[in-house]
Amino acid sequence: MLSGILLVFLGYIMGSIPFGLIIGKFGYGVDVRKYGSKNIGAANVLRTVGILPGILTFVGDFMKGGASVFLARYLGAGDLIIILAGLAAIVGHSWPVFLKFKGGKGVSTTTGVILVMMPGAFLVLFVVYALICAVFRYTSLSAIISALVFPIA
Repeated sequence: MLSGILLVFLGYIMGSIPFGLIIGKFGYGVDVRKYGSKNIGAANVLRTVGILPGILTFVGDFMKGGASVFLARYLGAGDLIIILAGLAAIVGHSWPVFLKFKGGKGVSTTTGVILVMMPGAFLVLFVVYALICAVFRYTSLSAIISALVFPIA
């Protein structure tokens, strides 16, 4: 029981790591919370600082979601704890303790959680996201439509 609580807490702390802020501020001298959508997510970093920092932010946010699920699974946690660890990482990204609970939207972190938990669904959602993004050029629209497709996938 205690180990399960610790894994969920660790998922939240991992999710709270603000890769967009770290990359923007320390790599480029830009606090991304002051520009664009004012959040720490990959899309805002991409628009505010550039493509490489945006990609690095996506990878960091993606990995913290996937790592929280992977770690719980690797340590032999049951399905409920694995799910809760993934959800905690998403919550941590969206409401990070290190940034007074003001974070990103959680799209990249959720994507990492889905890849590790459900690789088949991930592939379907990736195709949907890529097609919508290619046609309409809006990452937020792509994320919303992918979220609607998720229960089917």
